[in-house]
Amino acid sequence: MCRPSVGWLLAKARAAPDRLPWASTACTARSSSQPGASALRSACAGCAGVPEAASAGDKATLPDPPGAPGSVAAPALAGSPVASVEAARGDVDDMRRIVARRAGCLFITEWSNRHSWPSIAPCESQQSIQIHPLLPPFTMSTHTDRALPTHRTADHALILGGTGAAGAAIASRLARSGVRVTLAGRGSAAPRLNAYPDLATLPWRQVDLRQPGALRQAARDCDVIVHAANPATYVDWPREVLPMMDAVLDAVAHPEVTVMLPGNVYALAPSPSPISEGAPARDGTENAANAKGRLRHTLEARLQAAAQAGQCRALVVRAGDFFGAHAPRGWIAQAMLPALNRPEWPSVPGAGVPPTVRRIWQPGAAGVGHQWNYLDDYAHTVALLLAERARLQRWEAFHTAGHWDADGQTLVARTADLLGQATVHRPRTQAFPWGAMRVVAPFHAMSREVLDMRWLWQQPVRLSNAKLRAFLQQDEPHTPWDEALRASLRIG
Repeated sequence: MCRPSVGWLLAKARAAPDRLPWASTACTARSSSQPGASALRSACAGCAGVPEAASAGDKATLPDPPGAPGSVAAPALAGSPVASVEAARGDVDDMRRIVARRAGCLFITEWSNRHSWPSIAPCESQQSIQIHPLLPPFTMSTHTDRALPTHRTADHALILGGTGAAGAAIASRLARSGVRVTLAGRGSAAPRLNAYPDLATLPWRQVDLRQPGALRQAARDCDVIVHAANPATYVDWPREVLPMMDAVLDAVAHPEVTVMLPGNVYALAPSPSPISEGAPARDGTENAANAKGRLRHTLEARLQAAAQAGQCRALVVRAGDFFGAHAPRGWIAQAMLPALNRPEWPSVPGAGVPPTVRRIWQPGAAGVGHQWNYLDDYAHTVALLLAERARLQRWEAFHTAGHWDADGQTLVARTADLLGQATVHRPRTQAFPWGAMRVVAPFHAMSREVLDMRWLWQQPVRLSNAKLRAFLQQDEPHTPWDEALRASLRIG
């Protein structure tokens, strides 16, 4: 039997045009282009259909309403936004309901994106509640021991930085899982979306985070905001990172909106053992030389404060260095194998043979482990967590294990081997020219920023995913090294 999501309505209620659309069966959902369709289909999975409901003007004979003699009363709501007539009237413009008919009764199956699911609390008394001025009041039951989730899974996600490496990967995974996705970013999306065929049909919003009004408009009906936007270069971090977060928080339309932030290890202290979410951040004087670490610590603290103050929900998923087919600003493409960004390099696997590569730069010291995260695995993990939003606290942080390069040489060695197989010439590996960067750093801002992060290649920083595995009750998504590297190098 399909259980009512909120409560039973009194019989013979008539639908208001454009407010209470009739449904033909108990499992009928509104168009998949509207938010909430996936949640409704899940809630009604397995229900048997009933004959198409009569029009709103028909006066069909319906069973006794809940609360009538011999009927079973529905559960009472605690903290519901419809606990009074005045609250319902004041909020009616923000409510959208899908009404289905089963066995001659109506029940509400969905609230609008701007409301959370009300939770059910045991109660010793009945109460009469009126949902809408056009509907008669109905009686809610006295007790239950089953609680509904406090909010739904992501029905509409806005991806800031939608054509960046992490943003595009997360958008692709969410779209494939049935979530309605809107991409947003600076400028035109056309040049970058050519690399993501599965994202080409998604709506695009040109949004500058320095203009909060535009972002508020784009985020007004979203359940999830993925803040994957970064400043254009490392040099812009001190000036832009925190104002960008402030703009995102300013755009949150409702306290139940989840702001998801891809995290990194910049603010963490090196450790010989895997680092848990509860490890202290490496800030203050201890990390005085690492400006980006201090910024990252402040960024996450600002998001955490907003979540704990009830402004939004927050989810941070930390990872090591990203690699993948479309990571043009990652360490591999920018520093270790710059040829990946050449026009002659295949844009997709199987599109051709990559040009001959003579050398791969090795930035890490021999024997020092380094954590990498394959973008597709990371995006899959984020999608799994967002699908379980009902179980998340208002502030949650998770660590991913990714691909651990125990001696710091595995990724470079396997990359050289795979390129050798594809081009018949195996490139040699060579130590990254840190000394030359120190020479030019006084005159070159980008070199100074890269040198600021060298400590990540001199000391191991490995994340523990124990909390993640316990929460998901499964292993973290993990693609084997060679398969992930082949996709990243775009070779068949």
